[in-house]
Amino acid sequence: MTGAGAALFTARSLLSAAYARNIEADADSFAITVMHRLGRPTAPLGALLLRIAGPREQAFSILRDHPLTPERALRLQQEDAPPTGPALLDDTEWQALRMACK
Repeated sequence: MTGAGAALFTARSLLSAAYARNIEADADSFAITVMHRLGRPTAPLGALLLRIAGPREQAFSILRDHPLTPERALRLQQEDAPPTGPALLDDTEWQALRMACK
């Protein structure tokens, strides 16, 4: 790959990653809106994202096609509201789910 080819590839990758990050941010906004309408808190989703991503994300942030997980979790924490909707699971269902996830 020549220098010009590498520069073009890098520029295209940066533009593509930035576009994808915007789409993911929009998806997070949609999730926050839906969760609020359903009376669900948003902070647990941020905690789940952090748990899935692990303590460190590998890759340069400028090349990532998703917003960084800590930034997403912080936004979900900031948008959090106490639950107002009905319980999603009763105690028996919750225990069954916990056992299935072990």
